Amino acid sequence: MRLSYYQMALAALVACSAHHAGILTVVPAPGSVALLNNGPDPIFYFAIERATASLLMWVPCVNPSGPCRRVPSQSQVQLPNSAIQGYNPGALEAFLYWWHLVPNPPDGFRPDSIRMMIVRLK
Repeated sequence: MRLSYYQMALAALVACSAHHAGILTVVPAPGSVALLNNGPDPIFYFAIERATASLLMWVPCVNPSGPCRRVPSQSQVQLPNSAIQGYNPGALEAFLYWWHLVPNPPDGFRPDSIRMMIVRLK
């Protein structure tokens, strides 16, 4: 199969703008961010605009059956920029925190570890 110049340029653009963190791939697009979970377990996440991050104390959501934001295994979620905590139309970057939940007897669940990446917004 031969790729057209357009297809090669698009693939290079996506590869250069995507952020890879092991099983999580983040691809910024105009007005949103695609979160792709290539792993076998759900990924839970919290996104916050960079300047707002220093003003807000947050705790990770640990209820897998509750309202936690998540990307199911082997799935993709489109996160609108407007759903990023503290987002405003002039925002340039966001912090994306993500984790897996592991059992924490007898209380329920806890994050395995919290990872963070900086995402450039478009």
